[in-house]
Amino acid sequence: MRLALLTFMTSVLYSCHDSPSRPVAQALDLRPGESSRVIIVGDQGDVKDQADDLGLDHDGDEVVIIEGPNEDIGQIDLPPGASVIKDEPVEAVEREAFTVDEQAMFIAKKDFGLLPFWQQHPHSDGRGVVVGVIDDGISPFHGGFRETSDGKRKYIKHGSRSSAFTLTLKPSDDDDDDDIKVKGPATLKEEQDTDSGLRWIDVNGNGARDEYVVEVLADRENMVCIDISLNGAIEEPNECLRDFASSGDFLYWDTDKKINLMVDYDPGTGRVQFHQGESAGDSHGEGVASVMAGHRIGSQFSGVAPGAQILDYDISAQVFKAEEGIYSIGTFLKALEWMGKNGADVANISYSLYFLSPESQLFMSEAIDRIVTRYNMVVSFSAGNNGPGLGSMNRALIYPRSVLATGAFSSKELAENVHGITGLPEQGRVIRYSSRGPAVDGGSGPHVIAPLSSITHSTKGSGFRGFSGTSSASPAAAGFAAVLISHVKKLGLEFDASSIVAAVRQSARPIADSPFVEQGYGLPQIDEAVEIYKGMIQGRRFKNIQVRLSGAETLSIAQTGSLSFRSRQPGMEEFRIRLRGEASSLVSDDQQAEMLMPLTVEYSEPWITGPGRALVSLGSSYQYILVDPSQIPSPQPGHEYFGEVIYRAADGRVVTKVPVTYIWDHDLRESYQSDVMTIGSEEGVRRHLYIPSGVQGLVVRTDLLEGDRDRLGLTVYNPEGLRAGSVAMGGDTSFISVDQAGWYQLAVSRYGGTIRPYKLQIEVETVDLVLVNPALTNGDKSIWLKNQGHDLRGRLEVRPLPKVVESFYNRAPIHDKVHFHLPLDESGQFRLRVATLETSLSSYVRRHCNAYIYDKFGQFLDFKYFSSSRVIDVDETSQGGVAEVYCSSFEYTDGMEEAQDSLLWWLRRETVPATDKVLASGNFQVDELERSQVSLLWEEGQSEEIFDEVGIYITPHQGRPESIQIGTLPYLFY
Repeated sequence: MRLALLTFMTSVLYSCHDSPSRPVAQALDLRPGESSRVIIVGDQGDVKDQADDLGLDHDGDEVVIIEGPNEDIGQIDLPPGASVIKDEPVEAVEREAFTVDEQAMFIAKKDFGLLPFWQQHPHSDGRGVVVGVIDDGISPFHGGFRETSDGKRKYIKHGSRSSAFTLTLKPSDDDDDDDIKVKGPATLKEEQDTDSGLRWIDVNGNGARDEYVVEVLADRENMVCIDISLNGAIEEPNECLRDFASSGDFLYWDTDKKINLMVDYDPGTGRVQFHQGESAGDSHGEGVASVMAGHRIGSQFSGVAPGAQILDYDISAQVFKAEEGIYSIGTFLKALEWMGKNGADVANISYSLYFLSPESQLFMSEAIDRIVTRYNMVVSFSAGNNGPGLGSMNRALIYPRSVLATGAFSSKELAENVHGITGLPEQGRVIRYSSRGPAVDGGSGPHVIAPLSSITHSTKGSGFRGFSGTSSASPAAAGFAAVLISHVKKLGLEFDASSIVAAVRQSARPIADSPFVEQGYGLPQIDEAVEIYKGMIQGRRFKNIQVRLSGAETLSIAQTGSLSFRSRQPGMEEFRIRLRGEASSLVSDDQQAEMLMPLTVEYSEPWITGPGRALVSLGSSYQYILVDPSQIPSPQPGHEYFGEVIYRAADGRVVTKVPVTYIWDHDLRESYQSDVMTIGSEEGVRRHLYIPSGVQGLVVRTDLLEGDRDRLGLTVYNPEGLRAGSVAMGGDTSFISVDQAGWYQLAVSRYGGTIRPYKLQIEVETVDLVLVNPALTNGDKSIWLKNQGHDLRGRLEVRPLPKVVESFYNRAPIHDKVHFHLPLDESGQFRLRVATLETSLSSYVRRHCNAYIYDKFGQFLDFKYFSSSRVIDVDETSQGGVAEVYCSSFEYTDGMEEAQDSLLWWLRRETVPATDKVLASGNFQVDELERSQVSLLWEEGQSEEIFDEVGIYITPHQGRPESIQIGTLPYLFY
């Protein structure tokens, strides 16, 4: 039976679709006396006018961000069709490690088919296209960002999340209103008097808290002058420059350190902002920009679209305002809208965005779709570097069909010539760390793949450096889109961004021996993309075929693929596939109504069968397919099997695919011995297990038959597609804690490599121990264990447990969010621990909790995300404030029993004891299904301490000292 997500929509997100207007106060939980930041997406109506009337700050057009007191925000009426959410922090990860490499190449052009294409169309290299980089900023002095391939200015505008170093200059007292020659002087201070955020930003890196004299020469092209030398006088022209967007001028805060200085100036308001420049470590954005559109970097290398011009938006600039420094939903939406407003045709985000709840993923998806539709903009995201586990691209819901999500690929040639790695297959490989699908919809993963390292960039003191990870694959795909747009414009065709995205996908060539959930449609091909785009905008083919699967269960997320498990459904399954065409917006309504597209249907594997033809129109058509695992040739426990339902147009080109994934997971009620696993260079190999309820951990033993243990890593992925632990390699034993039942993966990764294959076997057993003692006293010399699993030996430790400061209980429906209000009246370090107190009928419950920390004035300070527990520090800033904790749950079922309607939630605040404190210990050896007595040796003086409860932990004798808590006991002192 498929992994079924029964429900997840909660009260944090409110949608007014097809309903009358309602005030925000009825849509969100807004506590009186506090302030919030909310985001409204959809039909805006007079929302901004209402905000103005209430004196609230707001920003944005298609996505409106409003900030202010909750009492005022709550009065805003949401028009029908609008959605609202509190601005929620996200975890943003980027900056993969760089490796210095003087042989770096630019093979992306070859993999995309660009070299022969440019022989026929040399001017279709991004010319006439503007690309945007949302990252940690780029420097204007780099040679690759100076001019395009046709001699135009390359780097044309800079934006930033930070409002730091902004002044409004007034005319000099010596000027009259009709003849303004100078505005200012004013003083720019590196140190600010602020209660939140940074108080000091050292823009020139000299370690001093400097103050600069600033003035604007209004009668000389509005030159902005600043006392960079700090001598109290402005030295013209060396300390003067014009607005960067209009002129391209820049100076240096520090010439030797190459810390660049740019300004934005609005002559109408007198507002001038000094940008901070790029500092050490801020090379990620320059790598992204180099791959996408760099031209003659180091006089020899160029990116995928060297003819394109570049905008950049810095989301890592330092801030004086704390709210500007948080990576949040609003941060990225604001950056995307800035790109759209400033004319970007293509934008790239090479950040892995970890959203804290599925409802915020869906909100983000809707918001992104509205922005790219309004501004006709292609956006490419990196898929992330969390592989090789299946489902490791676990926030795939944020990507609507109107954008690209790009995985990382390496060709054999690229691996050898750039990274010095041999042993890749002839067709290349999806790199081991590239995040995979399927997501909770059964199908979503990377849409396409692109080369992981296709260009170099240089920074002061380090020369050229190879750039890798999905952070380099995504801008390669974005550059490809820019080339396609450039050619479309050159042909005089109208440009439609969503049709470009669809053409990029459908043009892709899949690489052999890689499933759809790893590579999506494959490597885009430029000649194919051009012809497919023409067919779309001429109404000869649909832009997208919307696919929805339905099976035995009713699912609350639209399924785009099938994910099944032998542990839940060992037999055959039938699925109904609904197909619905979506035409390009450039096709007239009358022509769309007449579109009817005949498709041939292919099945990649003999265990998937169904009809051989389909007809698709704007309406719905249906097909039924059968998945029969008994037809899988020579299946093996722990293995995975991939198939695809492939829909082709009359010209033979693929229109859409439906991935089918069958996991032959081994039930760990019996121990698991893997087959001999062969691992090639930069490869990831997985084995799959089903862990029943009650299991406390895994005992994992590895036997390295051939290879270097230092070049291998074994990661355990939990049912959410998250890394649960790592395992020692080469004959060692490791313990991995398990906190929930369900599907687990053991994923082996090989770093680098040669033509020599590595070989490995894995043995897995469960830890399922029961404490026989009803309690433990300070006089006990032993403790009894009952083993309900396999033979175990190791070390047992008695450790003090946290003391409960306070507990909270709340009941909520499965599909609703529960709220806890925790006063932070004591300083110190505390752990927040959450649980659901009832045994569910489902296979397991997955929890998400967000803790928002506010000071005593209601100002937001920080957030913490957790699924079971999280440590928070209450210091002098947060003491007297509150923690607002919101939790929601998913419930997964095996389809045999109905899930409960509600759960009783429990949240407690605990002290945090010293992690290395051990009260007593002893070695143990317990046979399968036997009892064993463990002798305890008390540490000197520890038997006299008083605790409410103690935790019992076990650690293996061999391998790394991971510990598993097997239970707790009341501690009686007498």
